[in-house]
Amino acid sequence: MTVVDSKTDEVVAVIPTGGTGAGRIAVSPNGAMAASTHSGSGDVALIDTASRKVVASVPLDVLI
Repeated sequence: MTVVDSKTDEVVAVIPTGGTGAGRIAVSPNGAMAASTHSGSGDVALIDTASRKVVASVPLDVLI
């Protein structure tokens, strides 16, 4: 996941999410967490936005 400063359009961080086939990203209403889907590896990475680190990876077959 690439983090871009919206004021300068500069890349400020690249967060390795561990999956393949990154698809969509959702951010929690308070901005504290983000989720990145991976269709290739079949999981969702949960990212702490303050630390810019993956805190969990959830296999999609667990959700079905």
